Amino acid sequence: MTLLWIVLATFAGGVLSVGGKRIAARIDSICVHGDSPGAVPATRAVRAALQAAGGEICTLPALRS
Repeated sequence: MTLLWIVLATFAGGVLSVGGKRIAARIDSICVHGDSPGAVPATRAVRAALQAAGGEICTLPALRS
């Protein structure tokens, strides 16, 4: 479900609130962090899902320029 939410939020231009209301937002970056055993595989899955949907992967400095 998290992967679906990330991809939809990134390309749909907004997020859904807990109450189901759409909140418009421009999503330019996603910060992933964690120290659980599944953090690295989860991050790889996020990257793969975004790339599969046509997302561009770049470094933060590249995004700022």
